[in-house]
Amino acid sequence: MGGSRRDHQEWRLLRQIVVQLPEAVVVAVREPESVILVNRQVSQLLGWNVVPPLSLRRFVTANTRRTLDGRPLSLEEIPLVRALRYGEVIRQREILLERSDGRSVTCLVNAAPLFLNRRKQFGAIAVFQDITSRASEQRLREELFTFVSHELRTPLTVVEGIAQLLVTNWEELSVEERATLLRDLLTATRSLRDMLERMLQLAELQKAGTQQMRISTLVTDLVSAVLRELADELAPFRVEVQVPPDLTVDIVPLHVVQALRSVIHNAAKYSPPGERIEIGAYREGAEVRIQIRDYGPGVEPELHSRLFQPFQRGRSHGKPGLGLGLYQAKLLVEANGGRIWHEAPGGQGAVFVLAFPERSSSTTDQSDAPIPHHVG
Repeated sequence: MGGSRRDHQEWRLLRQIVVQLPEAVVVAVREPESVILVNRQVSQLLGWNVVPPLSLRRFVTANTRRTLDGRPLSLEEIPLVRALRYGEVIRQREILLERSDGRSVTCLVNAAPLFLNRRKQFGAIAVFQDITSRASEQRLREELFTFVSHELRTPLTVVEGIAQLLVTNWEELSVEERATLLRDLLTATRSLRDMLERMLQLAELQKAGTQQMRISTLVTDLVSAVLRELADELAPFRVEVQVPPDLTVDIVPLHVVQALRSVIHNAAKYSPPGERIEIGAYREGAEVRIQIRDYGPGVEPELHSRLFQPFQRGRSHGKPGLGLGLYQAKLLVEANGGRIWHEAPGGQGAVFVLAFPERSSSTTDQSDAPIPHHVG
């Protein structure tokens, strides 16, 4: 880097700035190509403990980087590499970065060369801003616009058609015909109301406003609350529950009850009457996992990768719905420091697993995560 006093002063100043910045910052040098300085946000972003010095290749290949359409970036396309090797300034480059735990985050990357006394380039700096939430909200807005443009037209058309028929033909219609049309009108308006209420709930979750206090809660209490709420819906099924009495999680009970309700409702919705629905809970490492299994037709293979995205519905079973329940469950589970996923068991049916940290110390680390302040 050079040995002048001014060089060392500039380096100390750079270190102080990097450590204090709220975004993930990486500094690399040319000779040899290596990462020599990161702040703690880098490890949090990438999902592994980044300890300089380490080779540039090791750093940039530890996490797969992709374009927004999913194409893997070559080494020469990575902003930090281009700034280091070619002195380029890269501004506002959006990339998908795969963490070590398998999660994908959307990052906004800026990179620039670093010079000694504004003369010779000795390295480069890259700043990573996690914009996953922003990108997710933008996708949701686009999907919501498409949904409103298409799905809301059906009940609105029905309402308009029935109302027009009643207005123009009231005298010619029999009492029975009037009653039938009015019932159809009521059904259509309720369908419209349900759609709007669900979308308002999602908007509330996306807003992620006032945090709510997480409390230590028995899993058996959560499951019992959901079973009471869904008693009529679950009456035609053989519901088998195996939940140890001592399993405890630190969560917002209202959120997790609603997430469980969505998953168990799905199990009932796609299961034939008389079939089993199994609800269990168990420890796995530092997690408590709640598992719901049904013996219905299962999830279509082409739907697996987007099952927890909004407005996703199976096409082959003809069931009504908005395709928002599992997406809402995912938001609620993740807001409480948990995970949710789907498994395809051998044979019939589907398995959904909700996992939460068991130890309160683990959930304390998540206390800064935004939690929705109301769920309808």
